[in-house]
Amino acid sequence: MENIREETGWETVVCLNGQLEIQLPGGFEAVTGKEVEKKFPYGQGPQEIYMDHTGEKIITFNLLDKALEEKQVYSAVREIQVLIGHLYPESIRQQAACIRAKEETAGWFSFATGGLTEDCIHILFVLSLEGKMMFGSYHFPAGDEAEERKTFQKIIRSAAVKKKKQEKAGGWYVGGNIWG
Repeated sequence: MENIREETGWETVVCLNGQLEIQLPGGFEAVTGKEVEKKFPYGQGPQEIYMDHTGEKIITFNLLDKALEEKQVYSAVREIQVLIGHLYPESIRQQAACIRAKEETAGWFSFATGGLTEDCIHILFVLSLEGKMMFGSYHFPAGDEAEERKTFQKIIRSAAVKKKKQEKAGGWYVGGNIWG
């Protein structure tokens, strides 16, 4: 993981062993150790976690050993949305959609859960990294939903996948209206 501060107040973060470069808002820091256990007490936490100074805004990145080609991104995120919808009926806030990152298509959707002081919004997203699934999440208080969706959009549009030199095949799938 490597951080490079930008003059805009956003930082460039290189993560997942140099495979993903992404811009995060200033103030987001990598989280390790006891903070991971506190925020993710159910066992193994995400591979990389970044949190703002309040601890209320969290973004995570995981590179899974699951095959995923770019043309499968929408189908994959839609399947995940269906599973979440079964677990938490009425929780889906934004239906599965795709958004263009720098050179890739990212699939995403959002849902709400109850929190201790207020509801939380979770945006789950996937990208194809060298044919493997990168699964991430962005969590924040529901009261900040409109602003944080804009922040999420900026984060994902900044994503640059470090690719090995290869020919790119196929076109882009861009799902309907991104923000509903």
